[in-house]
Amino acid sequence: MPVYGCDPIAFEGITGQRYWFYEPFHFTGIRDIDERLSSFPVAVFLPQDRPGDQTPLVIGIQGMCAPYGWNAFIVPTLTQMGIAVALFDTPLAGERSFTRTFSGVAHVEIKPLLDRGISFDTQLMLRMFSVTARDIGLVRNFCRDRYHLTDPRLALFGVSMGVLFSAFAFTDHVRYFLVTQLGDWRD
Repeated sequence: MPVYGCDPIAFEGITGQRYWFYEPFHFTGIRDIDERLSSFPVAVFLPQDRPGDQTPLVIGIQGMCAPYGWNAFIVPTLTQMGIAVALFDTPLAGERSFTRTFSGVAHVEIKPLLDRGISFDTQLMLRMFSVTARDIGLVRNFCRDRYHLTDPRLALFGVSMGVLFSAFAFTDHVRYFLVTQLGDWRD
């Protein structure tokens, strides 16, 4: 997966690093739309003077159509507590949206899809949930590899629809674990 950056970023007086991830995902089958929704920014903030193998990680997810910067309020508190923080934009949010208004207004972000004849339906929502679960894993693995954050303690912090994204990612991970470790319960 290509990762671009690292550019300095500061939230609430705490300096971190901003990256740009690109991992293709099939949302609609329309190339320019899928590419726009597949790439996303990630901001990582580390506590000072704490070894990576003893540093828990919180991945913050904003609601649909809201930029990750709206989670900036968690950065100083968590980093001062010795916890690393990673924030990223979900599909249709912040820099991963079509309008990039950073308004959090859903109908403004969804309108370009409707204008192109793409239904904003349960199938598209399921794809958005699935890619967010995948992206949480990508962000976690990146933090492990780049910053040596190998502490097994991981928390998801969601706001608004970010709570639902986090819950889906958790249950999807548990389902995957159960199927791979215990076999499919339907067998």
